[in-house]
Amino acid sequence: MKPEDDALIALLQQIFNWKHNSLAAYITGAEPYVRAGQKDLLKLIMSIGDEDRKDRDRAAELMHQRESTPRIEPYPHYVADLNYLSLDYLAAVLTKELSAQQEQLTQFLTRPGLPGDTQAFLQSIAARTARQLETLAKHLP
Repeated sequence: MKPEDDALIALLQQIFNWKHNSLAAYITGAEPYVRAGQKDLLKLIMSIGDEDRKDRDRAAELMHQRESTPRIEPYPHYVADLNYLSLDYLAAVLTKELSAQQEQLTQFLTRPGLPGDTQAFLQSIAARTARQLETLAKHLP
């Protein structure tokens, strides 16, 4: 495999990891404390988790097309401390994580020689992440 192919697979593996270990999906399973009036925020986080699963599957598909198999990696260690916390707090943590991912996506998109399908996929994730961050901001204090 050429070095540029290795770099592309590493990029797709990173996206796969973000989306497989979706903080949004984890939050909805962590039984957060949801105050009255926060049902819309919970639904939003659930929809982000659903979108993450679709992106995970697309990243895996792109890897398979390049004869590579995604490696399932564990959640980051800090995630284990996020059970039974308030939805406000978890939404703030999710916002911080999505912001960091958005910064990395911007860097990924500047790489020369990205195949068209990968570039389109990254652009769609970047646009979706920007929309998610904008919508989350409306729900945060």
